[in-house]
Amino acid sequence: MGHLGPEFRDIKKDPISRKEVEILAKAVGGAETLFSRRALKYRTLGLDRKELSERDLLRYMAEEYTFIRRPVVVAGKKTAVGFNAKIYEQLFGP
Repeated sequence: MGHLGPEFRDIKKDPISRKEVEILAKAVGGAETLFSRRALKYRTLGLDRKELSERDLLRYMAEEYTFIRRPVVVAGKKTAVGFNAKIYEQLFGP
């Protein structure tokens, strides 16, 4: 029997590649949308005092999973980032 239902990937245990980060960023409208400024390391590393380019954001997310807003939900060609029940319902149905 084939796999039924959603697939879960723990990016802490199974990190995503730079290419995967780029694909996710593109799917959600850019690295800025995917990047989490709530990550503890954001202030610890002094990133809140720097101007970060798209390239910088992609690099940080590829190096440290906590910089990726979670959850990231991918269903076919639809992708949503962060928890928002209303957006999930609009994208994926009731």
